Amino acid sequence: PRFEALIQEHPRGRYLHYGRGLVLAQQGSAEALDEYRKEIELFPDDVLARVELAFGLLARGREAEAIPCYEEALSLGLEDPLRQQALLGLGSSYRNVLRHTDAIALLRDAAAEYPDNQALQVFLSLALWSGGREREAMQALGRVTGEGADLRGYGRAVRLALDQLA
Repeated sequence: PRFEALIQEHPRGRYLHYGRGLVLAQQGSAEALDEYRKEIELFPDDVLARVELAFGLLARGREAEAIPCYEEALSLGLEDPLRQQALLGLGSSYRNVLRHTDAIALLRDAAAEYPDNQALQVFLSLALWSGGREREAMQALGRVTGEGADLRGYGRAVRLALDQLA
């Protein structure tokens, strides 16, 4: 009710539809997407509404619709950690709509830019696998899981086995 009153009082108020969208999203309501769209309509440069719209679409299995939202949000400029989340969401969306080459290129660049983000590495592995590059996928995934795993003295053997996949 608070947001409705504020929106009625200030129909062109910045962040009001965005804020209402966040509340609705936390409640699991699909109406959140409409609120983000209203915010973007009023303020085309609103990067936060775009990325939240993308996240909401992806969560509902609507990857094809999420892709342009991610692309626009990234082109407008996102700060970390939202930038990393958007790169991951976009790469995952590309993979899910069978744009494997785009997914691999984007996730490879993102993983290089953020080498400590293991989620990017794992999704790169998934994209490689989906793109028919199973050996590279296994190598990439092996590196991620091998880096933090307690291999009980078998670290060297695992690294040698992964190198042989090349």
